[in-house]
Amino acid sequence: MMKKILPVIVVGVVIFSGIAITTAESDGDIKEEKVVYQFSNLNIETINNNILIKLDGTNELYSKENYYRIPYREETLTFPLGTKIIDITYKIGNTYKQKLTGKLEVTPKPTILGTNIADKENKEKPLNIDKWLYYDTGGGIDGNNRCIILKLELFPIQYQPDKDTIEWTKKIKITIKYKPPETQTLTTNNDEQYTLIILTPTEFKNQLQPLVNHKISRGITTKLVTLDEIYYGTYFPPQGGDNQEKIKYFIKNAIEQWSTTNVLLVGGVDYFPLRYSHVVVEFVSGAQGLTPASDLYYADIYDEDGNFQTWDPNNNGIYGEYNWNGETDEIDLYPDVNIGRLACTSVDEVNVVVNKISNYETNEAYKEE
Repeated sequence: MMKKILPVIVVGVVIFSGIAITTAESDGDIKEEKVVYQFSNLNIETINNNILIKLDGTNELYSKENYYRIPYREETLTFPLGTKIIDITYKIGNTYKQKLTGKLEVTPKPTILGTNIADKENKEKPLNIDKWLYYDTGGGIDGNNRCIILKLELFPIQYQPDKDTIEWTKKIKITIKYKPPETQTLTTNNDEQYTLIILTPTEFKNQLQPLVNHKISRGITTKLVTLDEIYYGTYFPPQGGDNQEKIKYFIKNAIEQWSTTNVLLVGGVDYFPLRYSHVVVEFVSGAQGLTPASDLYYADIYDEDGNFQTWDPNNNGIYGEYNWNGETDEIDLYPDVNIGRLACTSVDEVNVVVNKISNYETNEAYKEE
């Protein structure tokens, strides 16, 4: 299951839409943040014989397959890179019970377009959320700052389907104990600093040079690197098994040596290697294995402890597994750099895209949107 920057010490109280972030406390090396989430105005409606609940202070409707749909609050807090989350506890305020006149709606299984599901309804018993709080941690980026991410999922409503009853609270108070980083992480004395690196096959190098010049003219330090330069270690000793992993290690080195925060990949599937994940999805029509390509692989460089994120922690050579032959790879899926791709498949396409980007930014067309 399952963004706001929290400095090491928060001074005062900040209020936003039902949230109060209180003053931090300190006990030697261990810091403590207390966050209060407030909820109000419970509203219950009947739609198509199903009960729909609304509650002020929530911002999402839980829609996981075969779960009862209830409102909840999702929040993401970010801490300085190197922070260690030690413990998370919570207390709920007074609770109130409410009898319902029917059942909550259940999220159906996904359906492939064109599938006839009239006789394939889900016969499994619906599942239910049974905790007030779930959380997850990972390493990622907020703006251009690498950070530790704490994702919170708060469920102020607890549903009891056997009794057609809900129990809800107006307040959940969360206490986060953590240890701040001892030293600044990933600082470099290297004079070479590139905010943006553009990675490309050699055949597009000349056509991309005007884009490099354009970005530099706008104050963005930019470096153009070919895939051959990555594979043969022109800038950093090559690491990794296949070409995808060598590229990912190069991005890691660029983050640590060049302070890179933005990466642009150039080339379609036949020009720039893709990493395919492996996911089994339970559709209404039955389970189906999917292998979607994802450039998130190239952006998700570190785990929450700062270790290289291989996307293959069980070392079976199958990347990004989710329920694949019973295997699920534990990866945080948070990007550590801002990433994009120009999926060009010819020199002419590169020329067209480069000209469009340059004209768009030079004429400040984005101000008209």
